Amino acid sequence: MKNMLKKSLLAVAALTLGATSLTANANVCKDDPRMFTIKTVLDKMDAGEAVDPLKLTPQTFLELTDNVREKLGDNIRVYNESCVPVQVFEGQIAKPIAMPYSTLEDSLHRAALRGDDKMVNLIFQQFRPTPVEDKELIGYVRPLTWTQDAIETLYRTGLMERVAVGTDYSFNAEYCSTIESQVSQIALFANLGGKLNTPSDMIVGLRSWFMDASGSAYSIMEKRKFIKASSDSSKECYPISIPRIMNSFTKAGFSIYESSHGLGQSDRALREYQKTQLTEAL
Repeated sequence: MKNMLKKSLLAVAALTLGATSLTANANVCKDDPRMFTIKTVLDKMDAGEAVDPLKLTPQTFLELTDNVREKLGDNIRVYNESCVPVQVFEGQIAKPIAMPYSTLEDSLHRAALRGDDKMVNLIFQQFRPTPVEDKELIGYVRPLTWTQDAIETLYRTGLMERVAVGTDYSFNAEYCSTIESQVSQIALFANLGGKLNTPSDMIVGLRSWFMDASGSAYSIMEKRKFIKASSDSSKECYPISIPRIMNSFTKAGFSIYESSHGLGQSDRALREYQKTQLTEAL
């Protein structure tokens, strides 16, 4: 009986300690309250006073202006995805920090809008998108909804490359090759070092549609008509470079299975893909 009581008390103690640890961890992963009086902190540093490093969430760190970052110097700690404060040394973080892609993209967009090239470069070097599932990544074929000035920052800093749109009509190839492609979400995700949480296959069909290996999620890239100022005629081109999309999916961890079927025959494409998988397994 005493042994049973002792085990029960130990179990309760363990649960209490675990709960306390979780609560403490949740409380720790918050911005340092001194961020509300950042001028006072900077004034103390200018006066030569010792100041404890500020512990910041990644989102707040990415919103710091270049001037504030420079003045704080190495007096910053940034919480990683496990809420562990990581030291910043000479503006660099020892190990890239993972963040949800949507949050990272928004921070990158804000930095590009304010012309903060240093922060744009830092994001590409020091942060990574959290790995995502294949079904979610299929939807990243859509273009960025950024202003052109913000996108120009990606080109100016050499973090994205200009490429032309394309077409599957050979007689439109020359026309389309002179039109600049939009930047897709999947291209940015892959360039930021984003990966699938588990490597997976993807079916890519005729007329540029993309489907996961289970057939439950798909995207399609529709062609659009483009009219140049130097020409009265319009021609159909893809608004986003298909080769760059394909390359980005591969970089993110997809293996591509190409099908000769259009989207209307996606069921047939899926069956053929599954047949090849069974054949390879034998």
